[in-house]
Amino acid sequence: MKSRYMRHIEAIGTSMYGRHRWQRPTARILGADRRTLGRWRDGVGGPTVKDVFRMIAASREHYSAVRQAHDAALQALQLDKPAAPARSIQTPQSAPPFAAVSGNRNRVGVFADFPPLKTSEIGWPRPGLRYRICGSGIRLAQKAN
Repeated sequence: MKSRYMRHIEAIGTSMYGRHRWQRPTARILGADRRTLGRWRDGVGGPTVKDVFRMIAASREHYSAVRQAHDAALQALQLDKPAAPARSIQTPQSAPPFAAVSGNRNRVGVFADFPPLKTSEIGWPRPGLRYRICGSGIRLAQKAN
């Protein structure tokens, strides 16, 4: 059975390096062999408190490096502040009254000012051709006679 210390080391290693690639970097941090970590997981022997503290220190360094890279990327993109304020839920008293939609109900939002496209304007589907729907899209089946 895993010791409590091994559970902490495994959790920190997994969060830093991923579920399937945590053993080698963790063993490198602890100065142990990867097989030793496997034995510790199986309950043969176990890490010490110092090993847990080494992992905590390494995770803090890792976090600060990731945070610095994140801040540098935000600075480069000039996204220090959120682009839009967070939405708030309107109470029924402050919400605008519901207005009925009149006219063509198919046109909404941005496209409301534009008339619907005609197939002759976009050149598809072509008259005289047959199309079939498949998993990757619509394909030309064969020419109609």
